[in-house]
Amino acid sequence: MWMLWLVRNPVSLAGRVFNQTAMAWVGRLSYSLYIWQTFFLHHLNIEVFGRNGWWNTFPTSWVCILAAAMLSYYGVERPALRLRDVCLRSLHWREI
Repeated sequence: MWMLWLVRNPVSLAGRVFNQTAMAWVGRLSYSLYIWQTFFLHHLNIEVFGRNGWWNTFPTSWVCILAAAMLSYYGVERPALRLRDVCLRSLHWREI
């Protein structure tokens, strides 16, 4: 309901904040961020990899999550979406 309200009220303070370029970019990366955060923030990482993992500390883990999400989004997700669009256009063209 909140997302619907934001979409229907883009001139409100919250609507303006969430429509800023940086927020929209984070929104596009959100699925990749969701996928990769487990690898860097899971509480059992210390048991599996030990306490000396440089990537397991606070600021570094967030930078690693962002880097992995960007690589995943720009290297896998966007090309896959472009391929999907090409395939759909090809199928649509054949139907006409």
